[in-house]
Amino acid sequence: MGRRWQLAKPLVYRSRDNWVYVPEGFGTDLDSVPRVPGVHALAARRATASAVIHDWLYHRGADRAYADRVFLEAMQNEGVDPVMARLIYIAVRLFGGLRYRRLHG
Repeated sequence: MGRRWQLAKPLVYRSRDNWVYVPEGFGTDLDSVPRVPGVHALAARRATASAVIHDWLYHRGADRAYADRVFLEAMQNEGVDPVMARLIYIAVRLFGGLRYRRLHG
């Protein structure tokens, strides 16, 4: 597994539907981008806060479609290029289920 990071302070995000509170000390890999040549180079480290929010929602067992939708919204609010945000979102929708099932069976 790659590098892990811990939040030094809480992260609070207001989505259209809800508040997301990620506590201090939460461990994240920031972005679980597949190490496929090209994909990783294009997508890695583009949406740092958004990735933490998404990891937290997956960790907490939030509905996967909801977590992915909040991730897209957060990327847009974080200033990720709209085309890149949509590509990352599509990749998460296609491959995120593997990680989600690993976490929640």
